[in-house]
Amino acid sequence: MRIQDKGLEAFNRASFRNEDLPNIFADAKQHMGITVESARYSEKVLRIEICGPGLPQLTLVDLPGFYDSKTDPHDAEEAAIVDRLAAKYMKQENSIILAVVSAEKELGTQRALQVAEKHDPSKERTLGIITKPDRAEEDSDNEQAYLRLAENEHGWHRLGLGWHVLRNRSREEMKLADDQRDEVEASFFRGGPWSIINPEDRGAESLREKCSGALFAQIQRQLPELINKIERQIKRHQARLQQLGRPLSSPAEVRNHLASICVRFQQLALDAVQGNYLDGFFGGLYSEAADITESDRRIRKLRALVRDMNRAFYYVLESGGERRKIQWRNDAPRDSADTDREETSGRRDGSTSVQEFLQPLINLYKVDEPVFVSVEELSREIEKVAPENQGVGFPGSPNDSLAIGLFRDQSKPWKAIAAQHVELVSDLARSFAEQLILHVTGRDSKTAKILLRNYIYPYFDRKTPELHAKVAELLRHYEVGYDPLPLDDSFHTVGHHRRDGRTAFPSAETLRSQHPVLKQSNKKLTKGILSDALSKALTSPKNEFSAEQIIDNMSSYYEVFLFVPR
Repeated sequence: MRIQDKGLEAFNRASFRNEDLPNIFADAKQHMGITVESARYSEKVLRIEICGPGLPQLTLVDLPGFYDSKTDPHDAEEAAIVDRLAAKYMKQENSIILAVVSAEKELGTQRALQVAEKHDPSKERTLGIITKPDRAEEDSDNEQAYLRLAENEHGWHRLGLGWHVLRNRSREEMKLADDQRDEVEASFFRGGPWSIINPEDRGAESLREKCSGALFAQIQRQLPELINKIERQIKRHQARLQQLGRPLSSPAEVRNHLASICVRFQQLALDAVQGNYLDGFFGGLYSEAADITESDRRIRKLRALVRDMNRAFYYVLESGGERRKIQWRNDAPRDSADTDREETSGRRDGSTSVQEFLQPLINLYKVDEPVFVSVEELSREIEKVAPENQGVGFPGSPNDSLAIGLFRDQSKPWKAIAAQHVELVSDLARSFAEQLILHVTGRDSKTAKILLRNYIYPYFDRKTPELHAKVAELLRHYEVGYDPLPLDDSFHTVGHHRRDGRTAFPSAETLRSQHPVLKQSNKKLTKGILSDALSKALTSPKNEFSAEQIIDNMSSYYEVFLFVPR
């Protein structure tokens, strides 16, 4: 007799007599933590093995009865323990379920039948046990219902293994020997309404034989699948043994084994970096490897994943890299409909929608949405700071230093986005290295843990800060540099496109506001009227510090250096 629990103090009793069982049970309860003050049930298992020449080859698991109602606060917790215990054994397809019901209670209240049907819907491996038939009220509907049940004629509860009836000992009969108990039971079944039950379906003696036969038949049905499971386990363990290689009994063999791991790691890592995914480690084109999940296969194809991460980074930087998004005069007003269109397009700025497979990667970046600001509002900000930042430029000409300063403020999110990109790519590369180490070590967990702890993790701990330092080096020019605005063709091209699209609309609006005659569709426009209108528009007073030109230069500068490497 022993208790099955790895974390429990050893409990083992041997060569005991029947009269020793009460004391042994009390001792076992103490080891299992079952006391009057604490829980009445435990998920630890007390296993009793009784051997003898005349005993059947049978294992019985005695589970506590189900809770029909919960009147005490502790009942819910204990009921959960009972339900877990029952489910643990009843769901096993090679076990026989003994569903015990009491004839002194109404059939509809017997929860054991409901639970048995949940784990055995076909009712092929459930044997019903009716107890306390002597407690049923004579000639009552309840007794008749249990008699039909015992003959397996009840439509709702017809079981594949049928039913069996047992008479329990009364309080006065508890001290009777087993053969005396059997004789009292046999006497009960010889008379009364229960005598119609087939002798094979009643009594403790016939139940032993029935359980042994049912278990044997169940084993016969499950044997082919059991053999297949054993063969699969053998192949799995043989593959693991083959991966472990020959026994390592000398330092030279250990070195050769580690060298082979290094060579294999280097080969597969190079394949992953070059995008050569023909090896089985990568899971094939259509996930042929059943033991590789979709997410693991994605990580193992490292080059493809990093390329997609770079595309996601490009999108996040393009759509969320500006601290403020400028709304120019000729831009359509923003309203809730615009916001809805941007959300459905999949982009923060309402431009081209992102490809669906990139969206999970984009969601990894945590970026604040840009704040929308009108060009008039931003011009007023520039006009406030422009007087105290005047340089050597001519009056009325744009101040390049102000444009650069405004650009630095506009590009502040770049650093945080780039830092996130470094962390994400580093984490993905670390996950790839972990999976590769586990693969090339052949599930030798001890060697894998040593290599990860002593080589892989320290490598990434060193390299990740270096990558952040490189990002800071690349961004330093944009944060503290003193270069003037770029003079290359890309800047002029961006600037011309921007001005061509934004000056035509305000100029026409200015003409119409200054000359109402231009709004009259039936008015004949003479050369003199048009010349006068254009002359006044071109000679109208402008902002002394060219605020809008500074904003325009900053925007061109931003776009050029966002996408054109230096």
